[in-house]
Amino acid sequence: MSDLKIQPVNGVSVKESVIERETDRDTPKSKLNRRSTLQTFEDGVKRYGSLSHLSLYTGATLSFIDIIFDILMIQEYYETKQTAFANATICCIVVSLLFQFILVLVQNR
Repeated sequence: MSDLKIQPVNGVSVKESVIERETDRDTPKSKLNRRSTLQTFEDGVKRYGSLSHLSLYTGATLSFIDIIFDILMIQEYYETKQTAFANATICCIVVSLLFQFILVLVQNR
């Protein structure tokens, strides 16, 4: 391949991009799928810029709003003496958090 004078796109030259693709073809898929979440996020930031940050912060904000409403709902259940529903909601939240924690552990091995 000849050395062409092509301007880099998004900070990556065409030659570097071609080399990365050729390297990816030689790498077994099992190793390609083991990219860390942080690397994937960094790639998204490089490729899409602030859009990936917007997605991240939107998801985090919705998650916080959801847990606030869950807490208010649990409080309402206890005030109306519906402890079974309150305990069931707490159990669902705990199971969900444990499942997410396990997924994070497995992904970052």
